[in-house]
Amino acid sequence: MAILPPIATFLALAIGGLYLFQDRLIYFPRPYLAGQVEAFAARGGVVLPFRTLAGDQKAFYVPSPGPIRQVWCCFAGNGGQALGWEGFAVTHQAEGRAFLLIEWPGYGASEGKPRHATIQASAIGAVAALAQHLGISEADLRPKLATLGHSLGAAGALAAADALGVRRVVLFSPFTSMADMALRQMGPVIGRLLRDNYDNRAVLASVAAQPGASITIFHGTADELIPIEMSRELHEHNSSTVRLIELPGADHGSLFGPAEPFLEAELGQQW
Repeated sequence: MAILPPIATFLALAIGGLYLFQDRLIYFPRPYLAGQVEAFAARGGVVLPFRTLAGDQKAFYVPSPGPIRQVWCCFAGNGGQALGWEGFAVTHQAEGRAFLLIEWPGYGASEGKPRHATIQASAIGAVAALAQHLGISEADLRPKLATLGHSLGAAGALAAADALGVRRVVLFSPFTSMADMALRQMGPVIGRLLRDNYDNRAVLASVAAQPGASITIFHGTADELIPIEMSRELHEHNSSTVRLIELPGADHGSLFGPAEPFLEAELGQQW
């Protein structure tokens, strides 16, 4: 039997390890602190438990004053948590506008592992749990939905929009594809080994093709993690449906302040 030379053995082990443990390079799940979920409920939030094939999940609902006309489904980035959107939701609460904060499986108080398929399942399950809480059918709830996400959460927002037939989407700092990000940050080998390649080009095109679709992208011109050229490309290929708002000088983590003057107009659109 042929024996691999040491350098070949090392490379084989390194590549195998990168393939098997690449999730640790992409996802950074964090559990909630003790009492954090209970404190959200004490402030008037609604905890929505449900179950998917990934295990027990929890989503979080910030109700609207008055009858619901819009429900914004929010998705955090890879180092965030659903409850990280609570401040945003409370700030932008308005008559008829509510927020559904959707967790990645394995993050916060939810079980399982984050994957493209499991986040779609969580979004579908969270919407079903919200419909049950509100005492209405999913068919009546879905036309009121919009999605919103930041960074990796932008991929979650697009995946959910595609699965749920959502036409109104707001994205903060989206990338073109996970393969492009791997190529940029870790070289071509990792790009070829990706098991879970979020392809925002394809999913955004699918959402944009729906009648009446409207997608807004916010991106900082000084984003050091996801270059603004990625959002420019997404806009260029879907210019009739996608609006790109460039935020001069804003980086990956500081774009929400500069975006604030535009947000009420974006969140307040009717569909």
